[in-house]
Amino acid sequence: MADAERLAKLREDLEKACKAQKFSKILKKANEVLSIDGEDADAKRCKAVALAKLDRCEEGLECCGDDEALQDVKAYCQYRLGDLEGALQADINNEAVAHVRAQTLYKQGKYAEAADIYASLLFDEREDQPKRSAADRRELEANYYAACALAGKGREAISRLKPPDDPEQHHELAYNRGCCEAQCGATEATATLEKALSGAERAVEEDGASLQEKTDETAQYAAQLAYALERSGDSSNAVERAKTLLKAKPSDAAVRFAATCTLVAARRDETDLFDSHKRLKPYAASNFSDLNDKHAALGRLLWARTLFAMGKHQDALSALEKPFTNPEDQCDAELLIAVHSQPEKQKKKVRQRRPLHFASRAPLTPVRAGQGQGRRRRVPRSAREEARRRRRGARPGHRAGLGVGEDEACRRL
Repeated sequence: MADAERLAKLREDLEKACKAQKFSKILKKANEVLSIDGEDADAKRCKAVALAKLDRCEEGLECCGDDEALQDVKAYCQYRLGDLEGALQADINNEAVAHVRAQTLYKQGKYAEAADIYASLLFDEREDQPKRSAADRRELEANYYAACALAGKGREAISRLKPPDDPEQHHELAYNRGCCEAQCGATEATATLEKALSGAERAVEEDGASLQEKTDETAQYAAQLAYALERSGDSSNAVERAKTLLKAKPSDAAVRFAATCTLVAARRDETDLFDSHKRLKPYAASNFSDLNDKHAALGRLLWARTLFAMGKHQDALSALEKPFTNPEDQCDAELLIAVHSQPEKQKKKVRQRRPLHFASRAPLTPVRAGQGQGRRRRVPRSAREEARRRRRGARPGHRAGLGVGEDEACRRL
């Protein structure tokens, strides 16, 4: 067979492999095409994308080289390899680069900037913008909600987007919206999160998950719902939700801590002090060093508040001795000290002027597109997880609360 005929046949095979999303075969066929025509731009792109999809990002980066046409894949590989600054160097001249830039900013904690990029993708009404499927639109919305929730722009997100038509079916999207609603104190947060939790529980049951798997898959939803209940003033239901979740012993340490904080905060100082003390003591023993900065600050404030309520003033003052990096946390610490240095009648007046509502400071983070529970799995999946993934397809975006789809740059070959 002549080279021209063989090349045409190989390109046809490569196209079939691309449509089937069989990345090992894509890589093989792309290499065969390039062995005949080393300048074939389509084959080179297919090879770079396949390498990235196969988690061979160093090879993918080498394949991209300085090719301007492959800067989106190059940025994606840099992101995956941890070179965040390198990933930000690509010019945003197409949607794939914009997605990588947004998720890189998100990972750097620059949530407002990430939210702005997602907003530009969602609300750009120019005629030359690509038509998106309903699934792609939901993924973008999930990421936008996630970034807004963490940027303190929850109200902006819920005002610009409509609630999901079926919050139980699209429970991760509903969860992220619920996180934005809770973050800005919207009254509908609990209803949204209840539907999201119901949808997550149903999905896990349909997958035949074990009891522990069900607990772990839905724990973030349950913790965020308890938090929203506490923020809305429904302390009794918040306490019961948090206690039920902690009794189930979810595997995620961040979820356990969030539920513990909600439980302690919802008790409002005076009730079950010894139980609150017992639950916070393991964290205090390590000076909250195992937590991120936001959760550590919240833990210190709640720990000091509990100690003050128990009459252990010196211990409480010691817990607050180290300055907080966040001015708002420092202000609350000083207010807490001021409240407990006053006579009892004065304490009540100070509380009336400004309630010490620490639980609202550090909810769980949102879920990001493609991450499922806000975390993208990079470990081998069990047979059950693989079966679920095949049945349900790709999962939606970042999940708000414990915390962008990482695949957008390599989504289309």
